[in-house]
Amino acid sequence: MPAYLLPSLDDAVSEGRPIELLALVVAAWMRYLRGVDLQGRRIRIHDAHRTRLQSLACAGGADPSPLLACDVFDGLGENPVAHSAVSQALNAIDEVGLRSAIRSRLVGEVAAVPA
Repeated sequence: MPAYLLPSLDDAVSEGRPIELLALVVAAWMRYLRGVDLQGRRIRIHDAHRTRLQSLACAGGADPSPLLACDVFDGLGENPVAHSAVSQALNAIDEVGLRSAIRSRLVGEVAAVPA
């Protein structure tokens, strides 16, 4: 996450490119870090920093602020554009599920491509 995805999100924000899909992946990772799937079943988290990250993910729930403020995000969480996009994506996952959240963002991405 910190080596590839987060720098890509940071670059996209800085360059004014679409970030909805990148934010969705970050939000899905945050949701995974809670250790409970969308049906409420416990899942095993495979992350070297599981203990610290899981406590932040659970503390925030639908609010990504605690995780975005941690050092993993290297200041990216302070960016209001990134924060808003990740927050919207995390809420979408919680409200409509991952597949629907992906679908709605893919439709938006396709619609944004000029003909």
